[in-house]
Amino acid sequence: MKRIISLACTFMLLGSVMAQTELELKKKELEAAEAQLKAVQTSVDALKKSIEKLTPVPAWKTGGFGALNFNQVGFSNWAAGGQDAISTTFLGNAFANYKKGKISLDNNLDITYGILKNKGEEFRKNKDKIDLFSKVGHGATEHANWAFLVNYKTQFQPGYDFKNPDENRPVISRFMAPAFLLASLGIDYKPTNYLSL
Repeated sequence: MKRIISLACTFMLLGSVMAQTELELKKKELEAAEAQLKAVQTSVDALKKSIEKLTPVPAWKTGGFGALNFNQVGFSNWAAGGQDAISTTFLGNAFANYKKGKISLDNNLDITYGILKNKGEEFRKNKDKIDLFSKVGHGATEHANWAFLVNYKTQFQPGYDFKNPDENRPVISRFMAPAFLLASLGIDYKPTNYLSL
């Protein structure tokens, strides 16, 4: 009986030692895997930073929009007055902006052209605009630039004096007549990307 008890104690002791040894092995295996994971993550982070540095930041940003509007007004038995009319207007805007280092260039083109026909009258333009704006800046501080601005304004089509009832009405304006050119030098304050003072 003593042999059986001592044999049972020996097996229990061996089982306990083996379980502890297996636990220690698993812990060491986990530590090695975590160290390997940390090394791989460090390598991945370094590669991401390297790719970021090598990827060029786009210097130009461009875009725009266009719209074509149609309108019609019709009156029937309308006591308040008014005239039947039909009109159409085209609106367009395009921009091309450049930013690299301390140099910036902002360009904007606004165009509008519209025609209108009131009842009993012929078609005539009611909107006509070409507005080109360009600004060159050199960074002075984080939010301020030394800036040079040029703004050019003119129109597409001739304008006529419709007060004159004659079919050969006098022309009062043409393409590039009038034309306005404004140039200025100063400081451009840009606290955000969408605000410039």
